[in-house]
Amino acid sequence: MQIGGQQTCPVPEHPLLAEVAGALNQGGVWGQVFDHDYRLVYMTDDLRLSLGGLVEMVPVPLGAANFGPEYVDAMLAWPGGGWGIDALRGALSAIGHWVLADAPGGGRNCVSRWTHGSVTSSTGFPPQRSRWP
Repeated sequence: MQIGGQQTCPVPEHPLLAEVAGALNQGGVWGQVFDHDYRLVYMTDDLRLSLGGLVEMVPVPLGAANFGPEYVDAMLAWPGGGWGIDALRGALSAIGHWVLADAPGGGRNCVSRWTHGSVTSSTGFPPQRSRWP
């Protein structure tokens, strides 16, 4: 679901994620909330406004897989620039082992084409699972 304009993202259905999303937004911080399958379920107003060049809140692809094509394409289209491909690759390097271990299908289906084959056994990602309930 694409949320655009000046509309605040709806809080996630999961009560804990809803509480986190509300606290982040009320606190005026930059934040994103992902569910246990690493799908984007919330982005704070302040982060959306900042990524929109302080002119407008950027559209958010709620339900898109973190590092997936829909998520990355949306980020690259934001007028404030979002994060570049190199920054996204750095983030994948930092948390990719969790995404790949926890996401359905081993996570390969949520990693976008921008990785250019960098997600292999040579990445050094340990085969571990997060402690998400």
